[in-house]
Amino acid sequence: MERKWRTTTIASGVVLVLTLAWGVAQMNARRQTERRLSAGYQERFFEAVAHVENIEVLLAKGMLVLTPEKRSDELSVTVFSDLWRQAFAAQANLTQLPLMQGTLMRTGKFLTQVGDFSYMLARKIGAGERITEEEMGKLAEFRRDAGVINQAMQSAQASASRGSMPWSELESKSDARLRQSSKQVDD
Repeated sequence: MERKWRTTTIASGVVLVLTLAWGVAQMNARRQTERRLSAGYQERFFEAVAHVENIEVLLAKGMLVLTPEKRSDELSVTVFSDLWRQAFAAQANLTQLPLMQGTLMRTGKFLTQVGDFSYMLARKIGAGERITEEEMGKLAEFRRDAGVINQAMQSAQASASRGSMPWSELESKSDARLRQSSKQVDD
C-alpha cells in the first residue's frame, strides 16, 4: 500500500511539474506573441503618422503649385498623384490597427476623400483643365483637416516613442485624440 501511495505521489509530482512547465511555456509564448503584435501595431501606426504628415505637406504644395505665379501642370500632376498614393497608404495602415470603428471610419473617410479628390485633380490638370475656386477652397479645407488629424496622431506617436505608454494605452488614447479631431473636422 505504501508503495502504491509513493508511486501515486511521484506520478502526481511529475504531472504537476510538467503542468507548471507547460503553463510557463504557454505564458512566455503569449507574451512573445503580444510583443510581436504590439510591435506590428506600432509600426503600422508610425507609418500612418508619416503618411498623414506627408498628406498635410503635399496639400500645402498642391495649393502652392496651383497659384498663378507658380503654376506648373507637370509638377501639379506629380504632387496630386503623390497625394493620392499617400492617402491610400495611410488608410491601409490605419485599417490594420485595433482602433474603434467610428474613429477609424471617419479618419478613413477623410483619407478616401483626399485620395479621390487628389486623383481627380491630377487627371483634370493632366487633361489641361483649370482648377476652380471651389476646388481650391476644398483643398484648403482638406489641408486644415489634415493638420488637425496630424496633430492628434503626432501627440499619440510622441507618447509611444517615449515609451511612456504601452500599445493598449496608445490604442485608447489615440482613439480619443482621433475622435476629438474627427469632431473638429466634422464641425
